[in-house]
This record gives sequence, structure tokens and C-alpha cells, in this order.
Amino acid sequence: TTGFATDDFDQWPNYLRIYMVLIMFGACSGSTSGSLKAIRMVIILKIIYRELQKLVHPRAVISIKVGQKALDNSQVTSVLALWGIFFILSSLSFILLSLMGLDATSSITGTLACITNVGPGLGSVGPAGHYADIPSAGKWILSLLMLMGRLEIYGILLLFFPMTWKK
Repeated sequence: TTGFATDDFDQWPNYLRIYMVLIMFGACSGSTSGSLKAIRMVIILKIIYRELQKLVHPRAVISIKVGQKALDNSQVTSVLALWGIFFILSSLSFILLSLMGLDATSSITGTLACITNVGPGLGSVGPAGHYADIPSAGKWILSLLMLMGRLEIYGILLLFFPMTWKK
């Protein structure tokens, strides 16, 4: 996850670069990667499938199961909220980096590389580039994303809520 590269994947065909960006989102459940864990992706896919089933059978009560265990609504809500926070943070960071002068490819992949802690990006933050040309404010944003990705988003966000510091 250092961003070390053995090949200039900016020269690869677009479909491979898109695939590389997509696999930034997946990590094993026990991994320290900041990506959205594979089990959360499975739960999201099961939620989507349940909603499609409800369109056909609107009165059906369909639970989300992982293995043989049904998840309660608070667990499902927690997964959905984490996905929402992940995408809101990523989108906001991408927009802020774009406003600082980075091109779209560098902004998007730099944001994803930092929040998922996978290392390499594309464009100016790719294997032939580096993060040194990003303005200081952008480096702060990316550093915060790296912390959130590594230590879990919820844990870092709790530090900014006043209720955390009240007795």
C-alpha cells in the first residue's frame, strides 16, 4: 500500500485502468485496508436483491442473511450508512481536490487510493507522478482520508462530534 509501482499502468488500456480502480473498493473482512470490506459488499448486493424481490412481492417480509444468520435492521442500516459516508467523503474530497487544480483522473483516483489505503492512483498521482505537486490543503485532506481509511471512518468521525467528549 505504499504506492510503489513496477509498471506504468497509466499506459495500460482504459478497461484495465477502470478495473484497477474498481478493485480498490474490495478488501477481505480481516484486512487492515480501508476499502469497503467484501462482506459489506455482499450485504449491499443482498439488500439490492431484497428490494427487487419486494417490487414483485410488496407484502413479503424478507430478511438479509449472511450464512445462516439473519441480520437485524440496525446492522443493515449501519452498512448502508457506512457506504453513504464513504461515498459522501470521497465525492467531497474529489470536488475539493478538483477545485485546487487537479485533473479529474488524479482527483478521483488520488482520493480513492488514500481512503482505501491501496497506494497507487492514476494521472499525476500515478506511477510516473507523485503527490508532491498537490497543494498543502489537498495533502491535509488526503492525509485525513488515509487515517479514516486505516482506522475506520466511524472512529475518526466520532472525534468531531461534541457528544463524544461529554460525560
